[in-house]
Amino acid sequence: SSDLRIEKLDISKWIYQWNVYKTDDGILISIKSIFSQLGSAFMHYPKITIVTPSFNQSRYLEQTIQSVIGQGYPNLEYIIMDGGSTDGSVEIIEKYSRYIDYWCSKPDDGQADAIFRGFKRSTGHILSWINSDDILCDRSLFKVADTFRENSDLGLVFGNSFLINESSKFKRCLIPDPNFKYYLYGASSIFQGSVFYTRDAYIK
Repeated sequence: SSDLRIEKLDISKWIYQWNVYKTDDGILISIKSIFSQLGSAFMHYPKITIVTPSFNQSRYLEQTIQSVIGQGYPNLEYIIMDGGSTDGSVEIIEKYSRYIDYWCSKPDDGQADAIFRGFKRSTGHILSWINSDDILCDRSLFKVADTFRENSDLGLVFGNSFLINESSKFKRCLIPDPNFKYYLYGASSIFQGSVFYTRDAYIK
């Protein structure tokens, strides 16, 4: 393709020796977009839907988007629900629009409403949402998919999270405690950004 540069970024040693490339406009092409043109043999991976609610988060939004589309996951559905931002967020979303399955920018009734409407449009078997100032760790979606495939009775999985500062520098690891007694007091130590669940579990 004329869009491809010679530079290659190997992000998938953890599973397969595939590569992603930088396009002329500097945007990562995910494995999904490369292999969708070739009739990907890897679409047996369960479809994962990620929803990002956002409002006036242009300072962080681009890094969030890059962390999702740069996963290289071959069966990803990415949805961004923007609440009518006026800070340049829309221009960032438009820059990456060919890697986003659906996005809109219009007033909503807050974060919960944006997430609900995003999930309503989703078609994935596995669902999650990530804030527009959070990022996914490399290869997270492959690990999530493999966990669900190896444990077909699971409805939800969660993992550790990493607290970073405004410059994306590591501060500390957040390790969840699945002791459900905390829920009796209205508290939770499971961190939203690391939670993935099946569509059946979400509906229930």
